[in-house]
Amino acid sequence: IRAVDLISPFLSEDARDFVKNNQDQWDYIVIDLWKGAKICDFIFEKEFADNLRRISSGLICMNIPITATDKKMLVYFDAGFKYERHDIVEDNAVVFWSIKN
Repeated sequence: IRAVDLISPFLSEDARDFVKNNQDQWDYIVIDLWKGAKICDFIFEKEFADNLRRISSGLICMNIPITATDKKMLVYFDAGFKYERHDIVEDNAVVFWSIKN
């Protein structure tokens, strides 16, 4: 699983490491981390959500299975994100979060 910085298209690294080690602020972050037909479970871990909050200055968009539980998503609320909306696309939910004020 890789993170790609579109400003520097030659940067490609593990998404978890990118979020953990990055010191920049990002206005819009898209999380679409699938391994075959399965989502990477680490996106529901507290450390990943906390690190996303640290580097986020705007909106986060997540492509997750429609079966993801609210309990798993609470980690983003606890990290300081505000649920904005979601759209159903086939068997997935595209969820949008903003920064909680």
